[in-house]
Amino acid sequence: GYLLIMGHDDPPPPMWPDGKTCGKSGHGVYDAYSTTPAKCDDSNHCDPTKDLNEPIIFNSCTQICMLRGFHGAAAKHGMKFGGSCFDHNTIDVETYGDDIVCPGAKFYKEFKAFGITMFTYTCEDGKVIDYGAPYK
Repeated sequence: GYLLIMGHDDPPPPMWPDGKTCGKSGHGVYDAYSTTPAKCDDSNHCDPTKDLNEPIIFNSCTQICMLRGFHGAAAKHGMKFGGSCFDHNTIDVETYGDDIVCPGAKFYKEFKAFGITMFTYTCEDGKVIDYGAPYK
Protein backbone atom coordinates (compact mmCIF):
# COMPACT_ATOMS: atom_id res chain seq x y z
CA GLY A 1 0.00 0.00 0.00
CA TYR A 2 0.86 3.65 -0.03
CA LEU A 3 1.94 5.57 3.00
CA LEU A 4 0.57 9.10 3.12
CA ILE A 5 2.69 11.51 5.08
CA MET A 6 0.77 14.54 6.20
CA GLY A 7 2.69 17.76 6.49
CA HIS A 8 4.39 20.46 4.54
CA ASP A 9 6.72 20.00 1.63
CA ASP A 10 8.74 22.93 2.91
CA PRO A 11 12.39 23.01 1.94
CA PRO A 12 14.81 22.85 4.85
CA PRO A 13 15.89 26.28 6.11
CA PRO A 14 19.24 27.49 4.74
CA MET A 15 22.24 28.12 6.97
CA TRP A 16 23.41 31.74 6.79
CA PRO A 17 26.80 33.17 7.85
CA ASP A 18 27.72 32.70 11.51
CA GLY A 19 25.51 29.60 11.63
CA LYS A 20 22.23 31.49 11.69
CA THR A 21 19.08 29.72 10.48
CA CYS A 22 15.33 30.05 10.73
CA GLY A 23 15.04 26.59 12.24
CA LYS A 24 11.37 25.74 12.58
CA SER A 25 10.23 29.37 12.73
CA GLY A 26 10.54 30.11 9.03
CA HIS A 27 7.51 28.20 7.77
CA GLY A 28 9.17 27.64 4.41
CA VAL A 29 9.74 31.29 3.41
CA TYR A 30 13.49 31.86 3.49
CA ASP A 31 14.06 34.35 0.67
CA ALA A 32 12.89 37.48 2.48
CA TYR A 33 15.25 40.30 3.35
CA SER A 34 15.39 44.05 3.77
CA THR A 35 18.18 46.57 3.51
CA THR A 36 19.06 49.73 5.42
CA PRO A 37 21.10 52.14 3.28
CA ALA A 38 24.54 53.48 4.16
CA LYS A 39 22.93 56.89 4.73
CA CYS A 40 19.47 58.39 5.01
CA ASP A 41 19.13 61.96 3.74
CA ASP A 42 17.91 64.01 0.79
CA SER A 43 20.46 62.42 -1.56
CA ASN A 44 18.54 59.12 -1.52
CA HIS A 45 15.10 60.57 -0.72
CA CYS A 46 15.19 59.03 2.74
CA ASP A 47 13.60 60.67 5.77
CA PRO A 48 15.10 59.22 8.98
CA THR A 49 12.03 60.23 11.00
CA LYS A 50 9.64 58.08 8.96
CA ASP A 51 11.57 55.72 6.67
CA LEU A 52 13.69 53.90 9.26
CA ASN A 53 12.86 51.75 12.30
CA GLU A 54 14.84 51.60 15.53
CA PRO A 55 17.41 50.30 15.95
CA ILE A 56 18.90 51.97 12.88
CA ILE A 57 21.90 50.00 11.63
CA PHE A 58 23.18 51.80 8.55
CA ASN A 59 24.67 49.82 5.65
CA SER A 60 23.07 46.57 6.71
CA CYS A 61 20.88 43.77 5.43
CA THR A 62 18.42 41.76 7.49
CA GLN A 63 17.40 38.18 6.69
CA ILE A 64 13.83 37.57 7.78
CA CYS A 65 12.28 34.23 8.66
CA MET A 66 8.98 35.06 6.98
CA LEU A 67 5.63 33.62 7.88
CA ARG A 68 3.48 32.45 4.99
CA GLY A 69 0.69 34.78 3.92
CA PHE A 70 2.38 38.03 4.88
CA HIS A 71 4.10 38.84 1.55
CA GLY A 72 1.79 41.74 0.68
CA ALA A 73 2.08 43.43 4.06
CA ALA A 74 5.81 42.78 4.21
CA ALA A 75 6.43 44.26 0.75
CA LYS A 76 4.76 47.51 1.89
CA HIS A 77 7.43 47.69 4.58
CA GLY A 78 10.31 47.36 2.12
CA MET A 79 10.85 43.62 2.35
CA LYS A 80 12.33 41.99 -0.75
CA PHE A 81 11.70 38.43 -1.89
CA GLY A 82 13.80 36.15 -4.03
CA GLY A 83 17.36 35.73 -2.88
CA SER A 84 19.20 36.83 0.23
CA CYS A 85 21.62 39.37 1.63
CA PHE A 86 24.44 37.09 0.50
CA ASP A 87 23.38 36.50 -3.12
CA HIS A 88 23.83 38.53 -6.27
CA ASN A 89 20.89 40.91 -6.67
CA THR A 90 18.10 39.65 -8.95
CA ILE A 91 15.60 42.48 -8.33
CA ASP A 92 15.32 44.99 -11.18
CA VAL A 93 18.92 44.34 -12.25
CA GLU A 94 18.86 47.15 -14.82
CA THR A 95 18.30 49.65 -12.01
CA TYR A 96 20.22 48.11 -9.10
CA GLY A 97 22.86 45.98 -10.82
CA ASP A 98 23.73 42.38 -10.03
CA ASP A 99 26.33 42.85 -7.30
CA ILE A 100 26.15 41.01 -3.97
CA VAL A 101 23.31 42.60 -1.98
CA CYS A 102 25.45 42.99 1.17
CA PRO A 103 29.16 42.69 0.38
CA GLY A 104 31.22 41.25 3.22
CA ALA A 105 28.18 40.41 5.35
CA LYS A 106 29.13 40.14 9.02
CA PHE A 107 26.61 39.00 11.62
CA TYR A 108 25.56 41.86 13.90
CA LYS A 109 22.41 41.00 15.87
CA GLU A 110 19.39 38.72 16.10
CA PHE A 111 15.95 40.28 16.61
CA LYS A 112 12.55 38.76 17.32
CA ALA A 113 9.27 40.59 16.84
CA PHE A 114 5.70 39.37 16.33
CA GLY A 115 6.91 35.76 16.16
CA ILE A 116 9.34 36.56 13.37
CA THR A 117 13.07 36.01 13.74
CA MET A 118 15.45 38.37 11.94
CA PHE A 119 19.22 38.35 11.55
CA THR A 120 20.95 41.65 10.75
CA TYR A 121 24.32 41.69 9.00
CA THR A 122 26.53 44.73 8.46
CA CYS A 123 28.09 45.06 5.00
CA GLU A 124 31.83 45.31 5.66
CA ASP A 125 33.18 45.24 2.08
CA GLY A 126 31.03 47.87 0.38
CA LYS A 127 27.62 49.49 0.32
CA VAL A 128 24.43 47.48 0.60
CA ILE A 129 22.11 47.80 -2.38
CA ASP A 130 19.77 50.71 -1.71
CA TYR A 131 16.36 49.81 -3.16
CA GLY A 132 14.83 53.03 -1.87
CA ALA A 133 12.23 53.61 0.84
CA PRO A 134 10.41 52.18 2.63
CA TYR A 135 13.11 50.52 4.71
CA LYS A 136 10.94 49.35 7.60
